[in-house]
Amino acid sequence: MYPAVAHLVIARVHTDPQQKTQHMLCFLLCYNIFMSKSLKIIFQIAFFSSVMLLAHLFALHFSIYWTVEGYDSVMHVFGGFIGSLLVIYTLQKIGIAPQSLPKKIILLMFVTISVVAVGAIWELWEIFVGFTDPFTDMVDTISDLIMDTIGAMIGFMYYDKKLR
Repeated sequence: MYPAVAHLVIARVHTDPQQKTQHMLCFLLCYNIFMSKSLKIIFQIAFFSSVMLLAHLFALHFSIYWTVEGYDSVMHVFGGFIGSLLVIYTLQKIGIAPQSLPKKIILLMFVTISVVAVGAIWELWEIFVGFTDPFTDMVDTISDLIMDTIGAMIGFMYYDKKLR
């Protein structure tokens, strides 16, 4: 139940304004304690994905990918960051997000490998479509995969410090 829905329910049940306020504050406190942990990462993924989508559309419209050196690398770091949050969220939902340090290292490796695998598929798609040439753009492809790796590690650290 979301806070706005709870407000409507509480408003219909109680007529005393003080009771309404107390019940709403109680609900919001419970909502933040019990629901925010599972929803926090979803909101972060949605926010960062929206920012990346806008940056991508902006770059396509103004040809920034082809005129600003390094913009593609920044987008790959950002994509790796978002990808790592998605992998961690998926693992959490199926109950595989370990909490101890040795398992954190295994989780970091799994998240990074997963993100780099998706990045490699993306690079193969770029070659297949004709955006890059596998022989002349090899440095760019390797650079993109390195940026994906860096983004995945940053995303894991962000999760570990801010969302856990």
